[in-house]
Amino acid sequence: MTVPRSGSQVKYELLEENKRTAVKASHLWSAVLLVILITCSSIIALYLTWQHMVNVSKEQENLDFLMVGPTKSSGGYSWKSRQLGGLYSQAEREMSRDLHWSQPHLVLNMSHHAEPPEYMLVCYYNLPNGGSTVVLKPDLLDPDLCSHINIAFATVGNGTIQPNLPSDLEVYKGVTALKKKNPRLKVMLSVEWFTSTGEFAWIVSSPENRTRFVDEAVKFLEAYEMDGLDLDWEFPNWPTVVTNQTNCFTELLRQLSASFRQRESPLLLSVAAGAPKPIIDNSYNISAMADYIDFVNVMAYDYHMYQPYLPLTGANAPLYERQVEKGYFTTLNLNWTAAYWLYKGMPASKIIIGVPTYGHSFTLLNEENNGWDAPSSGIGSVGSDGFVAYHEVCSFMNNKGVKSVFDYESKVPYTFKNKEWISFDNEQSVAYKAEFTKEHGLGGVMIYSLNTDDVLLSCGGSSRFPLTARVRDVLQDDQL
Repeated sequence: MTVPRSGSQVKYELLEENKRTAVKASHLWSAVLLVILITCSSIIALYLTWQHMVNVSKEQENLDFLMVGPTKSSGGYSWKSRQLGGLYSQAEREMSRDLHWSQPHLVLNMSHHAEPPEYMLVCYYNLPNGGSTVVLKPDLLDPDLCSHINIAFATVGNGTIQPNLPSDLEVYKGVTALKKKNPRLKVMLSVEWFTSTGEFAWIVSSPENRTRFVDEAVKFLEAYEMDGLDLDWEFPNWPTVVTNQTNCFTELLRQLSASFRQRESPLLLSVAAGAPKPIIDNSYNISAMADYIDFVNVMAYDYHMYQPYLPLTGANAPLYERQVEKGYFTTLNLNWTAAYWLYKGMPASKIIIGVPTYGHSFTLLNEENNGWDAPSSGIGSVGSDGFVAYHEVCSFMNNKGVKSVFDYESKVPYTFKNKEWISFDNEQSVAYKAEFTKEHGLGGVMIYSLNTDDVLLSCGGSSRFPLTARVRDVLQDDQL
């Protein structure tokens, strides 16, 4: 017998039934929502993965274009090119993380002079047997072209200055004889310190050795009627940093200065110094040097040349950095170097900016990619060991099909044909550098060297040394 249900019980049962139905529906909807959520998450994940792959592909395409230029076939790019691209990309990332390279922020101050100053034009002259591509005899030199001629190079032996060859002594006499035609000309002897670091380390290592070198140097310079000494102290501590050697070199400068200045006709003292920041930091006590030297010839060139660890084209002697350059690369230009020498304590009037009359050659990996940062497989065939004298550049540009570009960002040109690529300086670029020197109140310009200027009249001019003459004209122009 069935007991009839009361009204309240019926309502309760209906409520429970509805609740169970609602729970079932809720579970169903939760399941549906979970499925939808999982599906959407999967779609988003797949999209992000696809987008990442697209970005990576685009980045790789951009990198490949940088390394090998536009593709010519469906075969893709070579494994070697991709490897070089990865190497460059990794190097750029690492250097961009190192904020040390961008510090301090350096800006050269503008200088205005009540009267036009007299700028120095220091010209290096390589001895005929010094390995130059052109044998330049002293009688071909223009006595009115430069304010100073540095004869390069003598060496040291037994703690004293020595000519490389006995015949060099006659060349010394030939160059100093130019002073009879121009009494204002100064002729200095440049001593090549970086070729025999052990000998120089011995010279600077003790007061006795330094004193002997100073005494003998004075005798040597006076015997050959030289006006001073230039010490080519480039990389004495490189790659091993020896702080004591730097301090000892500074002490040698102090002793040389004291001896030179007390003479009836004081002798000049200069240093040829490197431009890269690590060399500056590790090789020179600049604030102390400034008290002892008359000027410093800053070698603002060789910033880029073919290197197996960075096989890319680049400017030999850029005036300014390019916007695309990052990290350490932003320091590889004349503007940054000059500012850093100022920052480290060298007076502007003692900074002589080096300007090269030679360039560097590269062999392009792909002739379709022929601008800055193009991959290269080695040095070029023009010139000698990757060094190209200006007259050789001009001869190359006289060939049919050669293209030349002047980069107004870095203020230097380059030229190329097929896979031959050369960075160099021309009259326009050296004029920019001479104007820069005057604008910032620097002491002058150094030319390296007279031998690699257009001695052979290959550039269409009527006189030798057109690059050097262009610098001279800008420095002497009172309107600039």
